[in-house]
Amino acid sequence: MTKAQERCMKAAELNFWRKCIRKTVMDRVRKEDIRMAVSRNTTIMDRTEEKCLTWYGHIQRMEGQILQWIPRRRKKRGRPGRIWMDGVRLAMISRGLTNEDWQDMDFWQRRVT
Repeated sequence: MTKAQERCMKAAELNFWRKCIRKTVMDRVRKEDIRMAVSRNTTIMDRTEEKCLTWYGHIQRMEGQILQWIPRRRKKRGRPGRIWMDGVRLAMISRGLTNEDWQDMDFWQRRVT
């Protein structure tokens, strides 16, 4: 997911919660106050990251070598786009996980959620 997409998702989530508590942008209520009013400590991006890491652990425990496959195609000009594995690596670094941690399913699930 790109940074622009992340910003849009966070904004949509905040607008949803703001409408739930019947506040407008003009009321100038802080994000933390809105989240506290609806009893939410995490954002939608945190939940997306959890699901991504859960799926990564599932795929790694499968028998095949799915993640090592690279499709053949022509490269476009310019900077390469972000791929799914880049997001997984960043999420693993932020949570202090290593590549071998997925082998212990119970440990992986405790650290991811």
